[in-house]
Amino acid sequence: MAVTITDIAREVGVSFQVVSKVLNGGKSGSQASEKTAQRIREAADRMGYRVNTAARAMSTGKLRSVGLVLSSEYSFSSLVSGHLQGLYGALEKHNLQLSVHVLPDKRLVSDDELPRLLREHTVDGLLINYTHRRPPALDQLIDKHHLPAVQMNVKSASDCVYPDDLNAGVAATRHLIDMGHRRIGYLSFIWGSTKQQHHYSVHDRCEGYRQAMLAAGLEPDVFEYAQEALGSKTVELAREWLDRPDRPTAIVTYCYPHAVSAEMAAISLGMTLPDDLSVVSFDDQKGHQAGGPTLTVWMIPVRETVIGAAEMLVQRMKQNAPCDSIAVPFVCEPGESCVPPR
Repeated sequence: MAVTITDIAREVGVSFQVVSKVLNGGKSGSQASEKTAQRIREAADRMGYRVNTAARAMSTGKLRSVGLVLSSEYSFSSLVSGHLQGLYGALEKHNLQLSVHVLPDKRLVSDDELPRLLREHTVDGLLINYTHRRPPALDQLIDKHHLPAVQMNVKSASDCVYPDDLNAGVAATRHLIDMGHRRIGYLSFIWGSTKQQHHYSVHDRCEGYRQAMLAAGLEPDVFEYAQEALGSKTVELAREWLDRPDRPTAIVTYCYPHAVSAEMAAISLGMTLPDDLSVVSFDDQKGHQAGGPTLTVWMIPVRETVIGAAEMLVQRMKQNAPCDSIAVPFVCEPGESCVPPR
């Protein structure tokens, strides 16, 4: 039989209200001395008392729970364990629990197929981690059911936290310009043949590169290739782009695998890295090394983004108004892949 607050009050010899205040962290009303509070906590532990969250939810209207919404398509919602730990920690500070919900996109079409997460009052708010191809029906359902929600790793005007890929593109390019490079290229191999299939970072990193080049009075040299399947073709394409007299002395690549393709292409052309070609890129891990030196990367702030989204959702649940979106800066992790041009 479950132990109640009344049982503890009877055991310690104090009122129900005093026990309730102590165990629920109250700071007003019936107060207890520190000695009495300690006796109450010891009795609760000894008797095996557990907080009745259902009863608390009925009295307060709050479940103290947040739902994390992921797509059933892993590539649209990937999060690693370290990032989830950061999310759990951020919510724990506010005494909030996290429940993870993987939603098959095809079910987000009507109330008849609506997941229990949105059909019933099971959470106080939502963290949405759809990096791209987010179902439009999801937004409609959230609005319809008046549920506070914050997006992560997407870019919109309000209620979202995302990595600042635009300024990271500017910073990575300026790094090469400051080293003395003038012929700087940008290389990107993107899955998907239409812009609607691309994550916002595909545009923003390249746009940051363009802005930095133009601000320095330099001509952008962009090679972007997008199609449904690339496979090993990336090395061949990079080789064709680099095999010319006016080839760049340095390049910015969209991500680490693209840097690997560029390095392999350069080596196949007899180039020495980084003397003949400096390379920088973006990734959420440091210390990458393929056929060349350790790569200089601008670190994608995934952990900071999910923690920031959790903090924003707490604020969003307290106020009945949208929050301004937050762009989280990247940090450079220097490697050995950049040197001044010969």
